[in-house]
Amino acid sequence: MRLELVMNECRPVDKLSNQEIQLSLDSAKALIELRPPIKICIILSMYISELLREIYKRLDFEFEEREIPELSDGDIVKAIIHASALRSVSPRFGVQSIMSEYQINLMTEQASRRVAKRNRRARDREIS
Repeated sequence: MRLELVMNECRPVDKLSNQEIQLSLDSAKALIELRPPIKICIILSMYISELLREIYKRLDFEFEEREIPELSDGDIVKAIIHASALRSVSPRFGVQSIMSEYQINLMTEQASRRVAKRNRRARDREIS
C-alpha cells in the first residue's frame, strides 16, 4: 500500500461538497469508534465539530439524522443509557440540559410505545 501526503491540496470545510462532508463525517465518526490514540481522537472530534457547524449552515444539506420516533425500541434504550451515562459525569451546563431534554423525550416515546402495545394487546384480547 502506498501513502502519499500532499499538504498543498488541503481545503477548508466550507469548500467541500455536501457529499464530501457526509463522507468525512461518517469516516471520522467511524474512526473515533475504533478508539485510536487520544491525540487522533482530539483532532477527529474537532473536525467532526467543524463539519457539523458547516452542515448547520447549509440549508440544502440533507443530514442523515433520526428523530426519536424513527428509532427502534433497542436504539431508544441505548440512547437513554448513553444520555444517562453522559449526564452522570456532570458535564458543562449546556450538555447537561440538552441531554436531560433528550432523555426526557426518549423516555416519553418509550412510555407511549409501551402504552400503545398494551392497548393493542387488550384490543386483540377483546376481539378474540
